Amino acid sequence: MAKAFFVNSGSEANDTQVKIVWYYYNALGRPNKKKFIARTKSYHGSTTIAASLSGYHEQPVFP
Repeated sequence: MAKAFFVNSGSEANDTQVKIVWYYYNALGRPNKKKFIARTKSYHGSTTIAASLSGYHEQPVFP
């Protein structure tokens, strides 16, 4: 990566990386590529996207 993106917390960092991946694959013409690998029952943040990576939800929260 040639650029840095500064955020205030780990929750924001996780949200940002998910959004960057979504935009990247949409730009490549692969909008269905939306799977993420994360450790089950681990804390990834308190925002909606970060919490959905933690494995505590039955259904994914993000679109």
